[in-house]
Amino acid sequence: MGASAEKDLGTMLGDPRKAVLTMSVPLIVSYLVVQANSFADASWCSGLGVDASSAVAAICPIYWILNGLGAGIGVGTSAVVSRRLALGRRGSADGAAASALAISLLMALACIPAMLVLLDPCISWLGADDIREECASYILPVIALSPFNVLSGTLAGTLRGEGAARKTMLMMSAAAVANMVLDPLLIYGLGMGLFGAGLATAASSAVSCAMCAFWYLRGSLVIRPGLSGISGQEAATILRAGAPRAVEYFLVYFMSMVQRVLIISGSGTTAVAYYSMTWMYVSLACVISLAIGAALVPVCSAALARKDAAKADAAIRYSCRICVVSMAAIAVALFLVAEAAVVPFTYSETMAPLRSKFAWVLRVYCTFIPVIGLIDVGSSMLQAMGRPNVSLASSFVRNLIIIALLAATAGMSPHSVFYSLAASELIGTAIMIVPAWLLFEEYKRAGRLRRRVWRRRCLPAGKPFSNRTG
Repeated sequence: MGASAEKDLGTMLGDPRKAVLTMSVPLIVSYLVVQANSFADASWCSGLGVDASSAVAAICPIYWILNGLGAGIGVGTSAVVSRRLALGRRGSADGAAASALAISLLMALACIPAMLVLLDPCISWLGADDIREECASYILPVIALSPFNVLSGTLAGTLRGEGAARKTMLMMSAAAVANMVLDPLLIYGLGMGLFGAGLATAASSAVSCAMCAFWYLRGSLVIRPGLSGISGQEAATILRAGAPRAVEYFLVYFMSMVQRVLIISGSGTTAVAYYSMTWMYVSLACVISLAIGAALVPVCSAALARKDAAKADAAIRYSCRICVVSMAAIAVALFLVAEAAVVPFTYSETMAPLRSKFAWVLRVYCTFIPVIGLIDVGSSMLQAMGRPNVSLASSFVRNLIIIALLAATAGMSPHSVFYSLAASELIGTAIMIVPAWLLFEEYKRAGRLRRRVWRRRCLPAGKPFSNRTG
């Protein structure tokens, strides 16, 4: 094992503020690269025409669902591995990682025939029958190579579990750069069109998996998963920790599709353009909270495994402060430059008259951007405490509220739709962060009670703990 791996582990188990900051900065960089790749991917596909762009937009939820499976198992793996490393149980951590990878591979292989069978009905349900061929061309290579997509998410979680945020950054950045390079080569250079775009996306995940395999073979990682570590008991542990988060990701992507249907049915396709295009800036701001939340899971899990609630509390408070302050600054900046920020969406003659409307929608989003990052922090807190089911339930209720408010206002003015969306995001933030904080306070109270009981039973009367010898 390399010295850098030991250093990463020491950082994760050390000062909580430094650990969160040190791990989150590389993750922010990698998420920004991924965001840039999304813009580049959309740009290359748009060169194939309106039908091609529409097909990618319509069918991409299948890709994100596959991605969410690996990412969800990865979050659970990160929590389990970091707890065991904090307790010095490296062999047990190896077994957990090996079992997580086996689960991810089996799930991905099972998804291939299921998605091939459901592909045509899914395209019809999405209302994309007129671009069925284009949808299939893009998504078929993604489905065929889905094991790489799912495994890359789980591998990233395993690396975060040992504090290797920089290696995670390299993995994700390499995949994004590979996609940027392969897109024009396959789409235009080899004339593969949308099939080439899907193949580039799928192959980029294989690049990140290959990088992680190289580090393993080189001995650069703390975790050394092997076939001998795979067991049913470890698999059950990983599923309890990661399956709720995987389901949560699926729920978010599915509900997002339902939201689009409601907006279109009530306010037309122009309203969904306002909604989705300006939401890119919300996603860009949330890069900060996603990175901090991903760093918080292993840091907080390790602290709680050592019964160090004070360290976990310091990490949580620091994470909340960083998210709110930094995202509030982004919201203020976007509010002030909203007209200029929407120019990339409204530069054509037909879109230019809508620029002020796009800017107005973006300013409405700025009302909840400062606090929406607390959703990621609250979810990470619950994961670290071993309460992923609470996070899943909170996410489900949050999305139900969004859909209910959108359904109630869909037939009213477009203004009402976006006001209801802002209100539902504010309510949804509270639904996630409040239960997480209350459960953490309950955890701390229970810990203090256990210490008082231990002292009463184990310490001689009248002697302080500091005088205890032997």
